[in-house]
Amino acid sequence: ARAATSGTFRLMGQKVPARWLRDFLDADVRALFMRQTLPSLVLVAAEDVQCPPEDGTVIAEANPNAELQVIDRLSHLLRETRAPGFADYPRQLKAAMDSRVPEVVAGWLDRQLPAD
Repeated sequence: ARAATSGTFRLMGQKVPARWLRDFLDADVRALFMRQTLPSLVLVAAEDVQCPPEDGTVIAEANPNAELQVIDRLSHLLRETRAPGFADYPRQLKAAMDSRVPEVVAGWLDRQLPAD
């Protein structure tokens, strides 16, 4: 993407917008999260190879209003993984999102609502 001289390039046979990918790769998303102070759920997939679980811990510790939830055996795709890494992605994409994800999110949202 960084070496592309045109607006697009081919990656694994697919046309990809070069500028978008360059901007995406260069974005310092972690720095944005580090300035966050609003109530936040930091949901960490324990087997995520794209966003290391350690980053989630650092982000949660930087925000006094963050709640960290780590879900075991979960990949970046929010599906249970049998073999952490990209090789298991095709199988995972055929599966539904792990049921623990909406449970964790719904529980966090419930805790954010004011008590009657």
